[in-house]
Amino acid sequence: LFIVLVLIISLGTGFSFTLLMPGLRQILDSRVQFASSGILMPFWGLLGMGDIDITQELGYESPTYVIVPLVTYFYLFLATVILINLLIAQMSATYDRVKENSRLFWLFERSKLILEAKDEKGPIPPPLNVLVWLGEVLLRLREKERSVQFAVSGRTQAAGMA
Repeated sequence: LFIVLVLIISLGTGFSFTLLMPGLRQILDSRVQFASSGILMPFWGLLGMGDIDITQELGYESPTYVIVPLVTYFYLFLATVILINLLIAQMSATYDRVKENSRLFWLFERSKLILEAKDEKGPIPPPLNVLVWLGEVLLRLREKERSVQFAVSGRTQAAGMA
């Protein structure tokens, strides 16, 4: 919205400069080669490179001598005060929208992290999980040893009864 308004207002002001000062192109050609157009003057004015005294160089009489500075002042006021405030308001609204959603987004990411830690991670962090892994290996080896002993003792008892 901001860019569209800046373009519309700046182009409208540029067209008014072009119509009010028909000899402007020759003066601008001698000064600036890459942007020699009255249509671009408002854009340069936004950057602080506007030249209000150009009407004196053109030698125009009233009404151009009076209207061009008024249009320039009005445009610069409109662009710097109103349009910049509009940009600040848009940025503030975007910030508020992000801030509203940030708590929900944070809770969602936190729940994903908790679920990942619960379902995919071990009880202790990676440097110490080697101890848990060794404990599990030793427990399985012990269970395997017991099952082998039980199988051997079961065979000897069965052989003794027969």
